[in-house]
Amino acid sequence: MENEPVNKIVVTEQTGREALELAAHSYRDLHINPDYSQKSARRTVGVLWFSPSRIGVADEIAATVE
Repeated sequence: MENEPVNKIVVTEQTGREALELAAHSYRDLHINPDYSQKSARRTVGVLWFSPSRIGVADEIAATVE
């Protein structure tokens, strides 16, 4: 399951104080369950950088994210 492709990402938009509280909570939560992938257990706010040589990749991601 760790290496399975992600075919759909459901986005939940948070704004205002609730967004700040949820982001802060995700960084304060240091518990890592050894039975789960750390990669999937640590989904936090971030940014994606794309190489200019990979034109069109961002379009594929945008199509996956709803």
